[in-house]
Amino acid sequence: MDKLYRTTFLDMAEHLAGEPVSPAEDVRYGVVLNVAIGTDMRLECHVDSNPVEGLLFLTDHPRQAGGELVIGHNPEARSAAEVDADCSTIIPVAGHALFFRGSDNPHYVRFLKNNDDIRIVAAMNYYTETVPESSRPAEINQYLFGEE
Repeated sequence: MDKLYRTTFLDMAEHLAGEPVSPAEDVRYGVVLNVAIGTDMRLECHVDSNPVEGLLFLTDHPRQAGGELVIGHNPEARSAAEVDADCSTIIPVAGHALFFRGSDNPHYVRFLKNNDDIRIVAAMNYYTETVPESSRPAEINQYLFGEE
């Protein structure tokens, strides 16, 4: 996965960005497995600190099963309801990759509908010269890793 992140997927991210992109130097958040199990877990509505986000779906979730990625078109939206007012909904299909501007488009993941379901996505964080990795807010690492 790391090799794909730094080669093939990097090329895809760069194509989207229209400018050179770089993978994260810190391996803790270059490629991250996002796992949701059952009906109580999801990724809340947010925007990314990195300008380009790549996702590789590792599990399938048919329409109406939950687990959809919802990407808002309004960069000012900050809640799931605001995102839902003008959005694209992506149904996860294992093996499909998606790249988008995570810092410009608020997004979230809908709850799974069944307690036995598991949703797994490899999330890839990419940076640009205009938004380098050094601009990543320190409070994100505090929140995720408990760092001071």
